[in-house]
Amino acid sequence: MRTTIDLPDDLFQEIKSRAVRQRRSLKEEFLQLVTNGMRVSSESKQKARDFPTISGANGVLLSQLTPELVKKLEMEGDHERFGRSI
Repeated sequence: MRTTIDLPDDLFQEIKSRAVRQRRSLKEEFLQLVTNGMRVSSESKQKARDFPTISGANGVLLSQLTPELVKKLEMEGDHERFGRSI
């Protein structure tokens, strides 16, 4: 597909210089830069969604916690400490 984009002169010159240094055509350099940029952008979005996981004492990942599971774990903890649910 063909398209037209307006680039600042200094940016175009930088890309053109990179193409020469890498022994690529201008088209190949643009494709490489766009592809790399999209991959980095995608990886950044994925990292932003990946919260650190912390395992609790019972081996439950915090990302797996639900209100029901919290209540169950609290009841188990109460049984261990007090011999009954509080």
